[in-house]
Amino acid sequence: MELLARPLPMLQRDPEPVVMLSSLAADAPEGVVALPALTEPATTFENAWRDVQSAHQRASAATANPALIVETAELAKSAKLARVLRVTTEPAGARVALDDRPDPLCQTPCDIRTDAGSYTVRLALTGYKEEERKISVQARMPNELAVPMSAVRGSVIIEAPPGSVLKIDGTLTTASAPAEFALLPGLHSISADIGPVRRERALMVQPGARLRLQLKQ
Repeated sequence: MELLARPLPMLQRDPEPVVMLSSLAADAPEGVVALPALTEPATTFENAWRDVQSAHQRASAATANPALIVETAELAKSAKLARVLRVTTEPAGARVALDDRPDPLCQTPCDIRTDAGSYTVRLALTGYKEEERKISVQARMPNELAVPMSAVRGSVIIEAPPGSVLKIDGTLTTASAPAEFALLPGLHSISADIGPVRRERALMVQPGARLRLQLKQ
């Protein structure tokens, strides 16, 4: 019998892996915990492998894109007086708009040929917070704008028996279940030590998603 093994995507490396939004049991009457109503989860454990694989394939496709190809947008009124503003983001692929123009000029990395002067650069990338920077394009110096994009976190409500020890990506939390955490998009390992028993699940968190995870004895 032939056995096929498929590697799971790597866990998300989060410099701040555990960001607690709230301890949902703090203000509830004893024995009664009113949890907020949530929309349908983006990841269902009946199809966890399919959900994880599809997200991993989307991430791989994004990485394979030729991001090193630099687009050029032409805005200069005179070719002789044109100055070049290079805009880059981490990650690449953000849509670049200038001042009050409603339509994006290009996607990062890109060069904008324009006249010298002051401009407002607006950046938008799906799954990341919109960024805005003001820059002065000079005549006799390299004009570069590099912007790190901040991912939009998703939130996870963890339900577990009272007294459970909760861990996210191996990091111990001090929260009492149920509790809500903000996590970077990506694959996370979430566990609850319920006495001598450990319950652990892998969860794919999407940007802006709000999920509920039950870890029972």
